[in-house]
Amino acid sequence: MILFRESDRVAICGDVIRNVSYLTGLPHVAEPPDLFTVDPAENRRSIRELLELRPSIICPGHGAPLRELSKLEQLVESFD
Repeated sequence: MILFRESDRVAICGDVIRNVSYLTGLPHVAEPPDLFTVDPAENRRSIRELLELRPSIICPGHGAPLRELSKLEQLVESFD
């Protein structure tokens, strides 16, 4: 589920993406591991929908808020 507020373009996306490396603890935009995703293909569709919203700030369930949309664009490009 993604919550989106149009007035300031803030998206809260929970576990759709993460902005933390589970190995290093450093910022890293990625999908959740398949182990934590019931339907990885559906999750990728949700990530693409998130990108289409063009949010100014993305608040994932894990890691710091993401303000650089280019990082989400790179993640989506890696799917193809």
